Amino acid sequence: MAIDALDELDRAIAIAGDERSLRILLRVLPPNSPHSRFGFCERDLQAALDRCDESRDQIAMEGFSFHLDGYAVAPRAEFAAALVKRCMEARERGFPVSAISIGGGFACSYVEEADWRAFLDGLDPSQFHSGKRFERFYHTSRRRPGPQCSMPSCERSSTGGPWPPCSWRQGSTCTSSRAGRCSTARE
Repeated sequence: MAIDALDELDRAIAIAGDERSLRILLRVLPPNSPHSRFGFCERDLQAALDRCDESRDQIAMEGFSFHLDGYAVAPRAEFAAALVKRCMEARERGFPVSAISIGGGFACSYVEEADWRAFLDGLDPSQFHSGKRFERFYHTSRRRPGPQCSMPSCERSSTGGPWPPCSWRQGSTCTSSRAGRCSTARE
């Protein structure tokens, strides 16, 4: 389970109780996203490690995770490399650290643009914990795959731009790709 706030960690410790050990990763806040809703800031990360240390019967802190905006490989590799030092420090404290989760997934549109704007307009800071904010989202293209396919692994890709919405990826065709369709279609 990835934990990214002290109150979440407290709940996880309480849920685990004295009968089992819950395996967790602590999600670290990327330095270029200080108000992201994903991850511990440095001060809270140290407090989380202390709580994990005090709750070893309930919590097995096995590593770190992070969430970056976008899907570029280089920033993920750089931040993962920076977390190796944290892993070594955690091992020195006796934690069984063996993992760094770099996040990821496929971007897709879940709602129409007007619905998304209505959601954003209705946000209130009281809806978020630990001073976090909701500032960014993954905007996806409305272009269909094909001659101007934006799938990065598609041989006909001319833009390297954002992924098309999920509903257009599934079963879409692109005659130049390996299997005759865009790489995220079911094969």
